[in-house]
Amino acid sequence: MNKKQAILNLGLSAVAILATDTCVKAYVEKSLKESEKIELLNRNLTIIKHHNKGLPMNAFDKHQKKVALVSLIALILESFYAGNSLSKKGSLLSSVAHGLIIGGAISNTSDRILRGYVVDYLSFKKSKAIYNISDFAIILGAVLAAIEECRDN
Repeated sequence: MNKKQAILNLGLSAVAILATDTCVKAYVEKSLKESEKIELLNRNLTIIKHHNKGLPMNAFDKHQKKVALVSLIALILESFYAGNSLSKKGSLLSSVAHGLIIGGAISNTSDRILRGYVVDYLSFKKSKAIYNISDFAIILGAVLAAIEECRDN
């Protein structure tokens, strides 16, 4: 795959995650009250409006500006790493992996900067954590990037 195709795949992946998560967050913010629940899949999945002011599980929620700064720095570093990685390899897996990470990071970082919190809305029955689509995109992207790195070595 050439560099232009790799960058296009990265961009499309990032935009897909960013657009999807932004739309769902807007719906949740508009339609649900704080901590209001919609139970799905026999109560195994819950949609719940939650404002996360820190890192996962509200860690460091008293340091919102520092958390936003760290998020922004991580996004910038990942963007540079992705650009460097794609200029060397340019594989479909690598470009999609970095696109998922960057799209999710842009969504959550922009929430932290513009709102002062991240809108989370997905919870599973046996978990106390509340997630959003960007969280899953970042995790999936990291796993795919790790697989790509292992494949190359």
